[in-house]
Amino acid sequence: GNTLASNISTFIYYKIKPFDVVINEIMANPNASVGLPNFEYVELRNRTPFAINLKNWKFSAGTTMRILPDITIAGNAYLTLTSTTAAPQFASTANAHPVTSFPALTNSGQTLTLKTPQGGIVSTISYSDQWYQDANKINGGWSLEQIDPNNPCAGMDNWRASVNTIGGTPGAINSVNASHSDNIPPQALRVAIIATDTIRLYFNEPLDSTTMLSPSIYSINNGIGTPIQVKPIAPDFKSVRLALSMALQAGVLYTITVSNAITDCAGNSMGTGSTTNFALPEAAMPNRSEERRVGKECRSRW
Repeated sequence: GNTLASNISTFIYYKIKPFDVVINEIMANPNASVGLPNFEYVELRNRTPFAINLKNWKFSAGTTMRILPDITIAGNAYLTLTSTTAAPQFASTANAHPVTSFPALTNSGQTLTLKTPQGGIVSTISYSDQWYQDANKINGGWSLEQIDPNNPCAGMDNWRASVNTIGGTPGAINSVNASHSDNIPPQALRVAIIATDTIRLYFNEPLDSTTMLSPSIYSINNGIGTPIQVKPIAPDFKSVRLALSMALQAGVLYTITVSNAITDCAGNSMGTGSTTNFALPEAAMPNRSEERRVGKECRSRW
């Protein structure tokens, strides 16, 4: 029979977007450690002000995928993923959390991907040992650190070997942290023809997949119009597969125009749009080029 006193409770509903949590540091080759525990790890950075629970999120290294336990990364904070053996070896400042059967990280490079329980890609990195950009650190003991977490799709240009005296900064701001913004608009590069009614359009950098989905963004001349189906290609979203309403014709030069609705993962739009040309290739015939050359010479003489 006790009466509930008047009170207020606050809560937040937040829908995760790509790059809200980014892969921010990679210790792929801890051998010859200069100070850190001799174990591999991957550090995550939460770019939002909200705490995000990672229960049942999926972390993949190459073809090996692991389900993350019930752990929460605080807003604007860091969290280190490592093996069950390694986690107790890191200082509390590393905020290290064990992942059962933590996947092995290759020294020469592979693709790391972080996904929501529903399979949405939040962060992906395809690193290589060239990303160290320091010949003295490439053989082990130093982590790869992202320079600007707000520019998560810049690739090697936005990563360096750690300059921290112990070889890395798990759980803390990166030693190479700096502003390294991307202000360059994305561009359409080329088209590959999959079938007479299906093409794959490539871009010069990873894009925000949520801005690639509308068929009205893409327009092809010579009667083709907009595609009837759009499929962005994971995990880096540097290309999109387009199903066309009608078959392409041989001997016709087509132009695809992409509107400025598409943006890269740094938020840059295509400005006034981007175009690229393509055509359905014809089978090569014997001596075709030579016949055309001779024919042109004969016409010029007459």
